[in-house]
Amino acid sequence: MKLVEVFEFNDPGYAKVFSFKEWRVAFLNYIEHLKIDKIDHVECHHQTDEVFVLLEGSCQLIIFDNNKFEIVELEKNKIYNVRQGVFHSHVLSVDSKVLVIEQEDTNDINSTRIYLTKEQREEMINVWRNYNGI
Repeated sequence: MKLVEVFEFNDPGYAKVFSFKEWRVAFLNYIEHLKIDKIDHVECHHQTDEVFVLLEGSCQLIIFDNNKFEIVELEKNKIYNVRQGVFHSHVLSVDSKVLVIEQEDTNDINSTRIYLTKEQREEMINVWRNYNGI
């Protein structure tokens, strides 16, 4: 029996790398559909908070609340807890690596996606551009 297990994931996208009882740990790495102009939905989880830790690169959380967008810049080595019921997405740099911790049973059944209208996508992109000085 190994006393220490080591996990990694270096491919694009999201992958669960470890779970224990009710929690799972995953990596979220850059993937094309998390570029600002590719994001078409935000999601929330109804039964759990979701924790993010930026390990490499950059990540900006997009929070969607009361039909308004807010950008939260993740800083390395800080823990960001997105509360259950909060709609969110991410914009990742090509060199990003984010640690994700959430309940093991988080899935499409206990989560909701809002697919953004053209106007909402334009607003999200404008808020992101203004935040980034573009």
